[in-house]
Amino acid sequence: MATLAETAAHLDITTQRVNQLQQRGILPYGGRGGIDLDEARWRYLLYLQIRADQVDYERMYYETTRAAKRKVSQELVSEA
Repeated sequence: MATLAETAAHLDITTQRVNQLQQRGILPYGGRGGIDLDEARWRYLLYLQIRADQVDYERMYYETTRAAKRKVSQELVSEA
């Protein structure tokens, strides 16, 4: 069992982020005995996996490619 600060250090996040994730039901509350690090780690990793699956990689690729093309075209115009 761990304190809030120990849990934050273990997960490499801030204590404020631990509080936020507890309020959202992602991380467990500790109560008097403290926070179960195994449970917190498992739930945090599951949260990260679900969050990663929701990322629209195709859209990210399109936006970064479009931004790169715009930058190159601006450089070409400024050289002329």
